[in-house]
Amino acid sequence: MEDYALGLTSLTHEQEPVRAEVTGRLPDWLRGTLIRNGPAQWNVGADRMRHWFDGFAMLHAFTLDQSGVTYRNRFLRGPDWCAVKERGKLFHPQFATDPCRSFFKKVASLFVSELGCNPNVNVVKIGQRWLALTETPLAIEFDGQTLQTLGLYDYNQDALHRHITSAHPVLEKGVLHNFTVKLGKETRYTGYRWPAGGERQPFAHHMTKTPAYLHSCALTEREMLLWEGPFTVNPLQLLWRDRPYIENFRWRPELGSRLVRLGRDGVSQTYELPPLFVFHHVNSFYQGSCLCVDMLAYQDARSVQQLYLDDLLKKGGERIDTPDLVRVRVEEGKARVETLSRTPVELPRILEAQGQPYRTVYGITQRDSRFYEGLVRLDTHTDTAMVWSESGCFAGEPVPQKAPDGNETVLLSVVLDSARGQSFLLVLDAHTMTERARAYVPAVVPFGFHGGFAESL
Repeated sequence: MEDYALGLTSLTHEQEPVRAEVTGRLPDWLRGTLIRNGPAQWNVGADRMRHWFDGFAMLHAFTLDQSGVTYRNRFLRGPDWCAVKERGKLFHPQFATDPCRSFFKKVASLFVSELGCNPNVNVVKIGQRWLALTETPLAIEFDGQTLQTLGLYDYNQDALHRHITSAHPVLEKGVLHNFTVKLGKETRYTGYRWPAGGERQPFAHHMTKTPAYLHSCALTEREMLLWEGPFTVNPLQLLWRDRPYIENFRWRPELGSRLVRLGRDGVSQTYELPPLFVFHHVNSFYQGSCLCVDMLAYQDARSVQQLYLDDLLKKGGERIDTPDLVRVRVEEGKARVETLSRTPVELPRILEAQGQPYRTVYGITQRDSRFYEGLVRLDTHTDTAMVWSESGCFAGEPVPQKAPDGNETVLLSVVLDSARGQSFLLVLDAHTMTERARAYVPAVVPFGFHGGFAESL
């Protein structure tokens, strides 16, 4: 079994607050809580989920104060998790696992939670409220201090309740921006803004007959950008599916890709581009009159298949694919793609606000393992990289945090130490990629996806 397998092993124990074992020196100014989200349980009785993205959501909190680091975790008590606790088996469909076999059960499942409600991808704080998110439109609210589930968030029952959304909203001066997807004979993408305490406000729509798998978006002061690659689905087949959600999508390179521009003025446009598959946008901004949209792009959608648990855990299996950092330049009504770097990087984070020019992207990287194991600092101007890695260790998404005086920045990452059988919070100098401190917790934190740091909860 691969040495990263511990990070894909179910965790069923919920941890009350416990002090972590700190080595090195934490920055005196680093005070607050890192909240991470991700799958933590793939086995339910005799049932086993099939894909990394399927596991039930667990929140992990690392609180840093003058006395050190405290860790706690807690499952999100959403409809899917509660149904499992009541029935002792899987009931609702997940990303690549669908336990519903009869037509009646499938229709009932759609009415209960549409495509499932297991928000295991990301967290966002809007105003004073914390929400856990995934690609289905039902978010779950939780208490940022205790991680206790507070219930489904209904968005004030507004008219934007749709079939699919993104777990990667963009915050701009406290206003959240995201998109929804309404499936049908013609599928509608809708970009919206959501001020804290207010209602979601749509600003542009785009209609398509070949809806694509959309995971994230980019934002500038003028528009929202979506990458509509040729990993597409028949929308009616998805609504009345006889297979798991993601297995309804097909790679159709002959369609090419489209960059969809949802203008804040209500005008939508599309630009035809080569076939590429994208999970994550990095940033978008203007250089004079040229719109730049930076993304992590794969040559095809094989990476979705490679993240099935059987493929990941198969001894001697192939290395997972890694994307290139590419830039789409849009100028004078024309768009083209150029490659900025072939350095392996995923789960990207930047220090600047979305929509502003930037130079450095941080992320996880692949070196000697089949899986991502290190952390990388990539200079997009020079295509040079600095890497932190350690034998037997597997790092998660780096979250940059700048000191109040602006004189230094650190990266926070949750790392699995496979030899020790424990995870730790790693604090790196973001400029030199050298270790400042680490804090071991008495558990393995399963590989998750995204999170955020809050100085106050």
